Amino acid sequence: MTREAKVSVANRPWSLGALVVMRKSFGFWLALTGPGLLVTILGGAVSGNEALKLGPLADADVVDSYHFGAESMVGVGGYRYVSRDVYVRSTTVEAICLLVLTVPFVVSLVRRNAFLAVGAYAGVAALRIAMEWWHI
Repeated sequence: MTREAKVSVANRPWSLGALVVMRKSFGFWLALTGPGLLVTILGGAVSGNEALKLGPLADADVVDSYHFGAESMVGVGGYRYVSRDVYVRSTTVEAICLLVLTVPFVVSLVRRNAFLAVGAYAGVAALRIAMEWWHI
């Protein structure tokens, strides 16, 4: 894009040329992939922490506070709360999948590839659906 075209775009921010310039900016791609990055990184960290806290680093008081198997916990929290083993397994799977899904978001941000961003968001949605419907 020539200098004159960029100046012309600055005067008409609603034009198609402005969209092309915006597509190339880092801020645009950060706004596009930022929410997905936050969900995958923070979700993976929280799920991994839960899996470690109730798995290999379990303390009897912490495990008792979750009331695994109680009808009220299963009713509100879902299938995950049937037992401690199911909860640890499902949070571990969720943490690993979310952290793996961070990669397409980062690559999409660096390469500015919309296909990867859409695929990563679809992957997060598929993970959420799979975790609820198939009781992983």
